[in-house]
Amino acid sequence: MKEGNQRIAIAIILAFGFVVGLVWASSNFKESRRQAKEITVTGNAEKNISSDVVVWNAYFGLKGQKNLQEAYKKLAEQTNIVRDFFRSKGIADSTVTFESISLDDERDSKRVDGEWVSFSTGFSLTQSVRIFSSDIDLVEKLSREVSELIDKGLYINSSSPQYYYSKLEESKHELLEMASRDALSRAKAIATGSNQSVGKLLRSQMGVFQIVGYYENEDYSWGGNFNTTSREKTISVTVKSTYAVH
Repeated sequence: MKEGNQRIAIAIILAFGFVVGLVWASSNFKESRRQAKEITVTGNAEKNISSDVVVWNAYFGLKGQKNLQEAYKKLAEQTNIVRDFFRSKGIADSTVTFESISLDDERDSKRVDGEWVSFSTGFSLTQSVRIFSSDIDLVEKLSREVSELIDKGLYINSSSPQYYYSKLEESKHELLEMASRDALSRAKAIATGSNQSVGKLLRSQMGVFQIVGYYENEDYSWGGNFNTTSREKTISVTVKSTYAVH
């Protein structure tokens, strides 16, 4: 009797294992069939643009000023010189912004009675100025001629112009549509070559936007590029799409 019960138990265990095996095999078969009925492709699109906005930054100032009140007066005189210079170059006042003055207490130290003592050597004042304009040619010309201020006794530091495109968001939407169409076209080409046809879109993922200089040999970045040093640029994006095939 005991031996019979053991045989029954073994039979039940084997039957259960057989059923589990069938379920597992069926699940994997369905998964493999599901995967076999999908196709994933990457579409891309790019567009060349010409910047329509320029930003140019510069700064000037004074160092080693003992009298702070007099220093502010001198800086105000320099600001007027710079403003008049911009006007003489055709730069509209509405495109120019003089930022808040930066003030620093310049300090040094010396040894007194065996101890280091800090003391002020004067004040430094810095005036930053920014030009935001759609007249790119005019601002580029100004950036090349700003050294003329040296003849007026004023030394000004400036950066290279930065270029932007005001219709960037509209272009991004346009490129996403183009990249999606390219992905579908690629999927159809692959499916046709395999005697299949493309069905509905199952999922899609947008890549990062790359904005690089048109004449520059720039590498794409995983996090995306945003070139501001080139006036002529190329915008590109990729779209990864998965379609059903049948």
